[in-house]
Amino acid sequence: MIYVINRLYSLGIKESLTTYELCKLQIVNRLVVLSVFLDVGLIVMNTIIGNYQGIIIDLGVLILILLPVLFLNHNERYDLAVYLFLFGYHLGVVIGAIHAISQGRANEIENFLIPGSVAIIILLNGIGLNISFVLNFFTLAFLNYLRINSGIEVELDDYYKLIAILVIMYFGIFYFIIHFKTQLMNALENSELLNKQLKEKEYALTESNKSKARMFSIVAHDLRSPITLVSSLLDPDIMKSFDKETYFEYIKTIRTRISVVQETMNNLLGWAQSQLGKTSINKEKVSVDREIDQIMILFQDLIHSKEVEVIHISEKELKAYVDKNHFIIIIRNVLHNAIKFTPKGGQIELNVASNSSSVKVSVKDTGSGIDEDKVVSILDRKLMESSAGTEGEKGSGVGLSFCQELIHKNIGTLNIRNSKEGGAVFEVIFPKA
Repeated sequence: MIYVINRLYSLGIKESLTTYELCKLQIVNRLVVLSVFLDVGLIVMNTIIGNYQGIIIDLGVLILILLPVLFLNHNERYDLAVYLFLFGYHLGVVIGAIHAISQGRANEIENFLIPGSVAIIILLNGIGLNISFVLNFFTLAFLNYLRINSGIEVELDDYYKLIAILVIMYFGIFYFIIHFKTQLMNALENSELLNKQLKEKEYALTESNKSKARMFSIVAHDLRSPITLVSSLLDPDIMKSFDKETYFEYIKTIRTRISVVQETMNNLLGWAQSQLGKTSINKEKVSVDREIDQIMILFQDLIHSKEVEVIHISEKELKAYVDKNHFIIIIRNVLHNAIKFTPKGGQIELNVASNSSSVKVSVKDTGSGIDEDKVVSILDRKLMESSAGTEGEKGSGVGLSFCQELIHKNIGTLNIRNSKEGGAVFEVIFPKA
């Protein structure tokens, strides 16, 4: 039985409810469950004494009011449930009072409208609260008027005194409870705001710690491996045995490895500075094609070694309004990523276009494409596990996520998708100068 009652008390509860909404829901559930037990008790009592009219009324309250309120709460129709409960309570008191007055009984059941008014103030807000409260007051006054006219107990002069007392009491209740409710709701809202801010800070701290752990992993693995290889290649005993051709091949390998380390270090340093808030922005008019040509020169050896064809298509004299250093880092990383995942003998299409307000740099490769989860990580600026390129090239997992941060700071947009022909397409959009 206790389990069933607790389940009824918790009908409709979900995490998204505010503290005030949760309190309202639990109050209504408890009042309805209590009313159900009382109603069942009345049905039993009326059955014993043979009051079949009372049985019909009690069954009507149970079937038409109480159970539907629980059903509405279960289906998260909270406001409708509150109005139905208060309407049923109001209607039940009115019918009971009129029935008693018509039989000349002085049970004064209409006084139950006073705690009903308190329930209205607690459970309702806005115009619904005001209308329901005033309706409740006039109903109580009207029922007392009926009692006077029926000749029960109270003289007419006393009736006016009663109305004056009711007015003072009602509006006293209204003022003090509304004031308390307002203060309580403000306190709850401030508390929930503080909790939300604490959760956001906790999440940010957790993400920061994850980023730091990822950073140490990158430094330990992605930098140590190429540096160890370069160190071994520079061993004098090994180099003495090389002929001239082999020697130059090894120098070329060392240069490639060092360039990987340099690229990784640049990305790590830039990312670390951005996390510390030290990445300044100095926007200017940047010649897009001129900077891309300079970046292409840096990758000539890598492009040549992988026998990749780069097709550069562009409109003439396009300029973007962006931080020049940021632009170079962004395009360098996007192009390096395309080279990394383009198979030997593949093709990269670098397309620069514009419209009235923006310049778009599109880099399309003929690789195997990009996974959706990696796209999400990049766009959310999260560090991720680096994937090896088609020739086993290593990366830091920082570059593209860092680029997305720089793009965001320069009021730009990064779009990533897989092309129908295969391969990934990275579109970087900047404001036009």
